[in-house]
Order: sequence, then C-alpha cells, then structure tokens
Amino acid sequence: DAAPQLPSVAEMLDDFIERKARTGKAANTIKNYRIAKNNFLQFKPAVTWEDITDELLEDFQYHLMNRDLNRKKGGKMVAQAGMKNSTINTQIAKLKTMLKDRRVKQYLPDDSFEYFSPIPGRVGTKVYLTMHEIVKLEGGQFEPLTQKVVDQFLILFYTCQRFESLAFIDPKRIDSTGWRYRSGKTKKLTFVPRVGFTETAFQIMERYQYRLPSIIEKTFNEHIKKACQQVGITNEIIIEEWVNNTRKEYKAAKYTQVGSHTGRISGMTYLDGKVAPRVAQALGKHSKAEQTAYYQKVDEKRMIEELAKVPVSKLRKAE
Repeated sequence: DAAPQLPSVAEMLDDFIERKARTGKAANTIKNYRIAKNNFLQFKPAVTWEDITDELLEDFQYHLMNRDLNRKKGGKMVAQAGMKNSTINTQIAKLKTMLKDRRVKQYLPDDSFEYFSPIPGRVGTKVYLTMHEIVKLEGGQFEPLTQKVVDQFLILFYTCQRFESLAFIDPKRIDSTGWRYRSGKTKKLTFVPRVGFTETAFQIMERYQYRLPSIIEKTFNEHIKKACQQVGITNEIIIEEWVNNTRKEYKAAKYTQVGSHTGRISGMTYLDGKVAPRVAQALGKHSKAEQTAYYQKVDEKRMIEELAKVPVSKLRKAE
C-alpha cells in the first residue's frame, strides 16, 4: 500500500494559526503569525518538510533583509529596501514558534531549525578580526575559562563554522581527512577538510582530545570580549546600525562588538580572494552564493589593490 500523504507545510501552518485564534490569542499576535507564514511561503513557495533547516531560516532572514518593499507613507506608496530590525526578528521568532508546535513538529525530520538565532540588524557593520588580531589571541595568556573560549573561537575562525557546530566535535566525526557532521541532525552533511588553513583548528581539537567543554553562548561572549580587550584589540571603530529603518552610526571599542559569530565571519572574510568563492560557500555551508558574499567584507585597501590589478586595454582609443 502507498504511504499516506503528509499534509503540506502551508496546511499545518494555517492549522496552527487557526488553533491559536480559537484560543483567544491577541489579534496582533495572530496577524504577525499570518504575515510570517505568508512571507515564508512567498520566499519558498514549494517548501517541503525536509527543506526546513537552520540554513533555510538563515536564507529567509537574508531575503527579508534585502527584499524591496512598498510602504504607505503620507498617503503615498514609497519604495523601501528591507525590513526593520525588529520586524525581521519578529518574523523569524513567529515562524520558529509555529514550527516548534507539537502538531507541526511531528512532520519535521529533525530539529535543526531550532539552532538558528537571527542576526540583529540589516546589512549594517559586521565586525571581523584581521589575521593580525587573530595572532594576538593565539599568543595571549588567559585564565583557564577564557583560554577555553579563545580556543573555541579560533576553531570557529579556522573552520568558518557556526557556534552551534562546536557541540558536534567528537572523535567519531573526525578522521584523517577532516570533520564531518550533521548540524542539528540535519540530512545535509557538513565537511571541514583537514588541510592548510583549517589545520590549526584540528590541532586545537586534539589538545582537548576532540571533546570540547560545553560553554553557554552568554558566557562565551563575555569571555571572548575580555580576551580581545586583554590582547589590545581596543581600537575605536564606527558601527553602522539600522534602527526603525534609519541608518545610524556610533563609535565603539572593537572588543565590545566581538561575539560568538565573529569567528565565523572573520574566517569567511579572511578566505575572501584566497580561495574560489564556491569553496568558501561549501565550507561555510551557505546554500546561496549571495549569503557568502554578505559575510565577506571589502575595505578601501582591498578595493584599491584589486582595481589596480585590472589592466587597461591598449586598444582603448585616446580621447
């Protein structure tokens, strides 16, 4: 006999919203659930249960951050690029709430989407450490807990993986060729080869016998800031933020902006131009090349160096 056909993702999200409406949930909450569902299905119309992973939610967030919208202002429709920070976070939160519902979750092959934490803001400043600053961290002398955090931060830098991936480091997932794991038990395999740039990460793992101490993200962020301050990563930088869809700038000591995601961003940035874009995309496990480009940075020095390499045709006619 043929296996019974599962209800679609859209059907189950509608069922969730209807159930919540019947229980007397606030009208605005129900409205936000509907908006999140509609935007998600517009982004991925034919979404299947197998599609729903942390990577898909990351791509959905990127979609919300960059889509063109029309908003009514002063009685007129005006173009607006992207959503407000708070709106994006609300959309992601409402979608995750729907997916975590008992009746909905039963159809999901795994719970990898639960590991996704939205990155606040639009395309504003994404702080990254240079290789010179990474070397400072490598040479620092820290108290035991801070040292463990620094070691894990360096693993994220040299592997370009997310903070959540640290929980999947164990001897069974690592061999002479590299590290293979399924983040959040997802069916999509992640492979970090043990060669060249990534070798340092494996050397750090070996010191812990491939069993890293479990450190909650809040503690991790506190200690990586402390470590950066201790080794002198204290230069003042300009931070760009989007608040209520308005661009704002402020100055801050760099170490105050470093966190659990900075290792991954820094690694992806360092590899930019040193490996083929598709290699960086595969290592970072981005489903879209645009997402890889979003993490990688191009400063003024890099722009000048790259443009200087472009030859001017000798056949160009003199004006």
